[in-house]
Amino acid sequence: MGTATPAGHPAMHTFVAQHTETALQVMTSRDGVIQRRFVATIAQLIREDIGEFDDIAARTLAYAIVRIGESFYFRELITGEPDDIDAAATVIRRLLK
Repeated sequence: MGTATPAGHPAMHTFVAQHTETALQVMTSRDGVIQRRFVATIAQLIREDIGEFDDIAARTLAYAIVRIGESFYFRELITGEPDDIDAAATVIRRLLK
């Protein structure tokens, strides 16, 4: 498996390797703590660095950004293709223009 698990966390690596589908559900669930914290953090960064938008809530934009990041970060586990954080960053930058 590539870099699709958090470095330096052997227990997480084992969990993802042995229980891939469950691990993805736990880490990416909108009802889980991880997803909620990622979205809240990104929404706060958007508010601080860019400000509020007239046509979309910062939290909605943050949710989309987090999901894009997850789809590229966990791509090896989802599709078998190598993860590609650089591509995720490019897509997110394009969205924020």
